[in-house]
Amino acid sequence: MQQKRIVNIQVKPLNVSSGMKIIGEGSFQQKYSRDDNAFYPSYSAILPLIVTVAVNLQDPDGVIAEGPATLDRIDWYLGEYKPANKIAENNPNYEVTTVSGTPVLKVKRNTPVGEPFLLIGEAFYTNPKTGRQESRIEQQLLSTIYYEASLLSLMAGSPTEVIVDPTKINDDPANWQVQLKAILKSGEINLTDDNAVYWWYVKDGKYTRLVTTSDTWLVTTPNADGTFPRTLIVDASRFKNLKLECRAAYKGAADPAPASPTNAALLVQYNVRVDLPVFQNARQIPIAGAYITVKDIGTTKAIKSRCEITAGGRIIENPEKYYNITWKATNADGTSSIIGYGEYIETTVKALGITYTNPVVLEPSVMPKIGSWNVEGSVYNGIGATPAFQFGVNQIADKLGAYLVKCEDGVNVEIIGKLKNNNWMRFEDGTPAPTTVNSAAEDKGYNIMYGWTQTIHTIENAKVGDEVVALFGEEPFEYNGVQSVPIPPTLICPGLPAVVDGKFRSMYFKYRAGDGGSNGLLGITEFNKQDRTYPRTLLNQLTTNDFAIAHNADPTKTIPFAPLMDWHLLNITNALMNKFGTVYLHDPNKFGGGISSNVSVTSENFLKVTNAAYRMGSADSWVYQKLSEQPAFYVDAVGTKKNWNELISNQYPRMECLEIQMALSYAAENNIQPDTSFTFNGGSYQYSNVPGTKTLLEGEMNARLRKVVSLENINVFDASGNPVVVKDITISLQTSAIYGMDLVSADVFQYAGAGIEKVATIQEDGRHLTKVFICLDQPNLTLNKTVEKTSGDFDFESAYDQAGAYTMSNNGYFTDLIRGTRVGTTKKGGLSDNTCYMDTGNGIGVSPIGKKVRIGHRVRGYGYWGVCSARYLNANYPLSLTNAICAGGFQVRLPEGTSSATAQNASGESAAVSE
Repeated sequence: MQQKRIVNIQVKPLNVSSGMKIIGEGSFQQKYSRDDNAFYPSYSAILPLIVTVAVNLQDPDGVIAEGPATLDRIDWYLGEYKPANKIAENNPNYEVTTVSGTPVLKVKRNTPVGEPFLLIGEAFYTNPKTGRQESRIEQQLLSTIYYEASLLSLMAGSPTEVIVDPTKINDDPANWQVQLKAILKSGEINLTDDNAVYWWYVKDGKYTRLVTTSDTWLVTTPNADGTFPRTLIVDASRFKNLKLECRAAYKGAADPAPASPTNAALLVQYNVRVDLPVFQNARQIPIAGAYITVKDIGTTKAIKSRCEITAGGRIIENPEKYYNITWKATNADGTSSIIGYGEYIETTVKALGITYTNPVVLEPSVMPKIGSWNVEGSVYNGIGATPAFQFGVNQIADKLGAYLVKCEDGVNVEIIGKLKNNNWMRFEDGTPAPTTVNSAAEDKGYNIMYGWTQTIHTIENAKVGDEVVALFGEEPFEYNGVQSVPIPPTLICPGLPAVVDGKFRSMYFKYRAGDGGSNGLLGITEFNKQDRTYPRTLLNQLTTNDFAIAHNADPTKTIPFAPLMDWHLLNITNALMNKFGTVYLHDPNKFGGGISSNVSVTSENFLKVTNAAYRMGSADSWVYQKLSEQPAFYVDAVGTKKNWNELISNQYPRMECLEIQMALSYAAENNIQPDTSFTFNGGSYQYSNVPGTKTLLEGEMNARLRKVVSLENINVFDASGNPVVVKDITISLQTSAIYGMDLVSADVFQYAGAGIEKVATIQEDGRHLTKVFICLDQPNLTLNKTVEKTSGDFDFESAYDQAGAYTMSNNGYFTDLIRGTRVGTTKKGGLSDNTCYMDTGNGIGVSPIGKKVRIGHRVRGYGYWGVCSARYLNANYPLSLTNAICAGGFQVRLPEGTSSATAQNASGESAAVSE
């Protein structure tokens, strides 16, 4: 019997390349002359721009001759690859036709300046090896720049519209660098650098400002005089979309450079954006378990698949670098659940729940990490502190900043200048900033405020299906059916404010400018220096409101100043959590838990965490304790004991107003290295870099700061009531700045209840139903001082939106936060998880039944507590509760187009001399 032979024949696929090209004369970039109002070249029905997509084939087997493919047709699209954007045959501006048998598009219109558009062509051809029709997609920007025919002109020496495709870039960081060139000309003569001065500007939201060395995407080193060369190099890995302008001026070879450009016509605009190629499809490629038999049901038979993504006519390698891939399993009844993330998924028949009647469909869905979607942020699945995946490059978080603000008439807000990211003693252009106030005569009423100066859009802390998202964009967007909301340009106090002359103030005062501070027990006065200003406490929400709106010309309104809205604080918090890739910012190994009792103290970690250490005699061992702990000695002869939180300052704030940021600014100003002791305004400090962040000396205010106070020979009492002496006490206060923000330093609570009202209705069992009302519109905030109602509703209950409800009962860690709040509805997790610690114990009693009480909204935490974090919430007492551990906060709304919202000091202000 003749045996069959199996012959294995391998056929290699064709290598295909393609590109969009012009047939005949023309250019994808036109020039427009304002002198004669003409386009060069000019396109019309008589003389159109003729474009095609060229496809070239190369056969590794050598069977098919190398060369251009014969095209069946080309489909053309404008702006975006989707059916609605396909160019119709009757479009008067375009003609889909052929030239000498080649499919082409005739462009019969000129492109207006400032209105570039993306032309997309999908070329179809028949693969000569397989006989199947295939396609290639190419895209090209059509744009127009100004051309000056007069003597002086500024011309682009590089494309002004650049699309960076990250899928074509290997791992060499230099490949992300884009060169933008300009050249100043006199007639047709290119001027040398001896006769030309160039300034580069960036469009930052609605404002145009000078490029500075603080811009994280900048590669080029500026000239000594602050101007830049004619070639600017930018790092496209640091942004999604960057709009730049180059301006220029002529100068004599021996003349000094002019201070600023004077000819508005000498201008070239550039746009660089990072975008993925046109997405086509994502499909599951089975690796194991593609076929399930009867015997496999209910077993742990492995099922493994890979997600293959096709975009721009090619399969994307390493797709996880560019796309977030979510795997979903859909049951026969239509219900689905997320079962994993990434290019590969591995599960089992049993885990999927596959049965005779429940065939499960496994499929990937993808979202671009960067590019045209233009959204950044984090997506969490479960309660882990680290997101399942992130979008974007944190460009929006990087837009946060500190600004020196003035408002002299209580109506018009002016930004004097933006402060350097790592040094608030200077404006971003390097000039000194008057951020230290040395005397009352010197005080001009300015405030240092923090936030965004443009409108940002967000889906904030929202639960979307099985996921929790914190997303941001510069334009409105949607995620899985949930719509973003706008954050108006608003700045908040970046720390705890003082009260000076009846108003909240956010400045560093080098004298006693207002109330605040307290002596401790046992004669300890180190945290109540009479020549320093401390945050004002003994506040409640009502007095917080009063001190905030005292800035306004009309103190019955909440514009432009208002009490701190937790919604704005949380948006900044979410952005910084996105920037650093974790909710657990208070990790002792990152920014730390601040002045709290989060961490037990040992001889190994006392240099990293807040603690009090003491020894009775020089030969005794040191005892290390949290602020919540009591030392072995007594404060009086009758046996009274106190914890350290009371001993050192009677619970009042330990840190001065903006002391954290200004001490770190001093370190940056003087190039003090990390983990080196230094003295600032009489205090002893040491800062440490935070792993995984850009450091203080690298240009960002990210650091843990340790302040040390040493005491000697403190008189106390022993257990028998006898006077004794404590030889040494050392108080170590660990604080931090997170991109300049005092976010996890705790110390004392902060009222942040504007715009979020929690109304509890008293129940007999003490588990009071509490409704949560939200107002995101600052002008409509309530200033109602009524705290309780035995009948009827509060006025805001009909004006605000009800966002949810919870039951006052106890405290603990909560997840499933109500959107835009830190109010959780599911008790779960711990201090290091994606949770909020809420204290909602009953602090309002149990009678009379049915009475309504407005519950306070206090954040941060305080020294005695061991649960402090950026998302802490204390909500167990009425908002009228006044206490030494309760500070306040305020914010200012910026109208669109706020004057001088630029990187440089626009006011001519300079800093007073300060030691």
